[in-house]
Amino acid sequence: MFGLRHCIEANCVMNGTNSIPETDGHSVRLCSLCQRKLNSGFKYDNVKRLQELEKYFKENNLEEGLTLMKKDLEKVKSK
Repeated sequence: MFGLRHCIEANCVMNGTNSIPETDGHSVRLCSLCQRKLNSGFKYDNVKRLQELEKYFKENNLEEGLTLMKKDLEKVKSK
């Protein structure tokens, strides 16, 4: 995805999986290192990205993802 290789961080979406059930149980977020790699490849507005992800999770009743995006957004805005 976007030229990123698999990640060794267990809670990163870029960590490889071996089956659909494993993928479905995996995190929906990039670790901080993969986030930096992605942003170095092409520039984008991370606040806008997180707001759009938050909206998507809310519209699709994906509570776990919504909670994670809210936390990420708070961290980004506080910097």
